[in-house]
Amino acid sequence: MQVKELLRNGGFEEGTKWWLFVRGPYGMPPRGWAEAGKLARIVMDDVHSGKRALMLDARGLDHEVDVHSEPFAIEPNRFYRLSSFVKQIAGTGRYKVVIDWRDAHGKHIRYDNDWRGVNRPKNFAFHGGIFRAPENARQAIVLLGVAKGVACIFDDISLVMYPPHPSGVAESVRDGEGRATLRIEPAGDVTVGSYRTFRIIFTVGKSGLPVGSAIQFRRSNVEVRWSQPQVDVPDGDGFLTVRASNGAELFVECGNWHAVPQLTTIRIGYPPLRHGDVIEIIYGDKSRGGKGARVQPVAERGG
Repeated sequence: MQVKELLRNGGFEEGTKWWLFVRGPYGMPPRGWAEAGKLARIVMDDVHSGKRALMLDARGLDHEVDVHSEPFAIEPNRFYRLSSFVKQIAGTGRYKVVIDWRDAHGKHIRYDNDWRGVNRPKNFAFHGGIFRAPENARQAIVLLGVAKGVACIFDDISLVMYPPHPSGVAESVRDGEGRATLRIEPAGDVTVGSYRTFRIIFTVGKSGLPVGSAIQFRRSNVEVRWSQPQVDVPDGDGFLTVRASNGAELFVECGNWHAVPQLTTIRIGYPPLRHGDVIEIIYGDKSRGGKGARVQPVAERGG
């Protein structure tokens, strides 16, 4: 896959070069790194890869702490993959890894992925997604931040531009195309409160699945005591893995979406999927030491 990396020094191996410090509160202009102190600093003893990472620390403050990249040029209407690895070491609030799209004059247009860091990862966990630049965007910056009382370590920040949309795959797809089958492991009757693995095979419909599209599934709206699907703790309950038969990048979002409870979203990266390609979803994957997904503790009569 040919992609273009746009962000410079996303792994902080060159220290704070190409990044600007913002003490807060929100909307304040950047300050020099000499004023950052312990609020924003390079660390070397706890990294995702390489030798350095960036810690943002808003413990004891009544406002957020941010840094942002220097602006860089982008192409409008193209899809971009934002990725990062984050470890939360203090606090219960949120963190952010955000794209700030701007016009040719540097004027703000829109934020994508703003304050979506709600998983409180105890170990480095992936955070990001697929986003499409606005039609009038010509520049962007990447923002990193922590809410008041929160401290996080950020590493391997990346923003890449995907290739143009290929022929043979629709740029939009009608809701409901494709089909899904379910296999429960082990097979047989499912006992309430037991652990099982649920293998969902989704076969792509005739229009394909373009970059940025998604499939979604959810547990029962009535009985919420199933294991929460999650991708951060491989040996934990409800660990979920996904794989595309064509090797496409897939991005998983677990949790509520637009007030729809129990929803899991799988967003399509590059390359897009064509008719007949398959996405395998394993809910309760035990391959890395977990027990599977716990079934609800009470039985229901089928309707």
